[in-house]
Amino acid sequence: MGDAEAPFGFDTAAWIWALPRPARRRGTPERVHLVDPQGVGGRGSDWVLHRTGLLPEEVTRRGAYLLTGAARTVVDVARTWSEVDAVAAADAALLRGLTTKAELLATLDRHATVAGTPAVRRVLDLADGRAESWLETCGRLAFAAGGLPPFVPQVEIWLDGELLKVVDGWYPEIALAVEFDGLTKYRGTAEEARRTIAEEKRVEDLLRSFGIRFVRVTYRMLTQGWTQLRDRVLRELAVAGPPARAFEERPRSTGKVRGGVQADDGWLWRAQDAVGGPGGPTGTSTPALGA
Repeated sequence: MGDAEAPFGFDTAAWIWALPRPARRRGTPERVHLVDPQGVGGRGSDWVLHRTGLLPEEVTRRGAYLLTGAARTVVDVARTWSEVDAVAAADAALLRGLTTKAELLATLDRHATVAGTPAVRRVLDLADGRAESWLETCGRLAFAAGGLPPFVPQVEIWLDGELLKVVDGWYPEIALAVEFDGLTKYRGTAEEARRTIAEEKRVEDLLRSFGIRFVRVTYRMLTQGWTQLRDRVLRELAVAGPPARAFEERPRSTGKVRGGVQADDGWLWRAQDAVGGPGGPTGTSTPALGA
């Protein structure tokens, strides 16, 4: 399979970096991807050897594993993944501080003659490190593709000197908040989920009394219920905001990693990876093997 020191790349490197990846159909094999600039390339039932240019500064180590750096990994997967999955990976890498927009663009420019470059450039143009989940990325892209005006991501809502809520999206002119509802924040025991829902309702009821309106969005609404969702948002956008505002809105310049990053099966933990491991910049405190 080529050079014994061939680094992991593409989908496998994205896995090691704990970036969100496309869903696989049940039973589809998980291929190991390697990069060898000097090899002939090839593939088997469970491996792919990519023959492509690779500079020394585009290779790093995470624990025991040699792999392509975060910027190179994002650029590589963006050539083959769907746009939403590629943008989600770029968003996650930016959110966690694994790379920067400038580094991503510089990496792409070094390999501008490789097939798929226009698609990668569009992905990088769309990337925004303020998105805190795959669903937020998907929603932002869906709103844009559907002709809805862009919202401001990650805005803090303050009342009487207290931070009450950080909304996923915000239309400041009319005080309309957009919340993307995945299942992650409702994980835990039934009692924990009940408390989370009750607290959300308490805060949102309070903010509604000051004129803030909410649109809650699920993945199903973005797909099967898109027409109804788009019409709802357009109706809300046509309504004026509160004439006076007792609350304060503060857009965040960066997003915040939610509860750390969990590897697919504990691979990062076995590698003693400082990115995914305890005390690393993701803030993860306990491993979740088999996640």
